[in-house]
Amino acid sequence: MSANLNLLIPEFRVKVEQLLENCRNQGVIMIPYCTLRDPYTQARLWRQSKSTAVIQKKINELKEKGAPFLAHCIEIVGPPALLAGRR
Repeated sequence: MSANLNLLIPEFRVKVEQLLENCRNQGVIMIPYCTLRDPYTQARLWRQSKSTAVIQKKINELKEKGAPFLAHCIEIVGPPALLAGRR
């Protein structure tokens, strides 16, 4: 993962830089932790607050809509250790 703002799409980077500046002007220091994530990391983060039923529904939906790679990413990362028993 990277926190390099230069890796962002230029139009989006400008918006992020404006947000950071607005925060600084309000006395809030924001430090981007991650600007780019691989799809597996994003899938892991997405799954964190989802029930098994919601996860399976999304996997099926992605497969039906022709996005098998995204479905695979969500499926393959499995549940986080702390939520493994959650249904």
